[in-house]
Amino acid sequence: MKLAYGRLSVFLTFVRFPRYPGRASAAPALDVMITLLSMGKQGWSELLELRERNLIHLRDMLGSVADEFGERVLDTEENEISVAMSLSRAESKGISVTFIGSKLFSRFVSGARVVPRLNSKSKVLGHPPRKAVAHEVA
Repeated sequence: MKLAYGRLSVFLTFVRFPRYPGRASAAPALDVMITLLSMGKQGWSELLELRERNLIHLRDMLGSVADEFGERVLDTEENEISVAMSLSRAESKGISVTFIGSKLFSRFVSGARVVPRLNSKSKVLGHPPRKAVAHEVA
């Protein structure tokens, strides 16, 4: 049974066969393509506008929480889709920021990251890390 004609047909055939162990599936890409095609240009534009309104609302609400705990929402101009908040007061009170991260994780908060400050005693394989977020060294 053919699902599509032309180049899309070739793409769909490629998605089905072969599937090698250890290789990523193209199924997520196919799902995105089908979703975008079904939404159309207007639906995609509406989704982007909704995302922008939700980001403003998120920043406002997070700002209220940050004010309540004496923290601040960090300005991330280069990053248009993420929001960051300081945890310096929590650290100064002896609250482990990794504990806060574990609580977010155990409550199924997805996408949240808690990055502790590195102190002078922090070492990775006997060497001090070169960046605060140690997954990438420039």
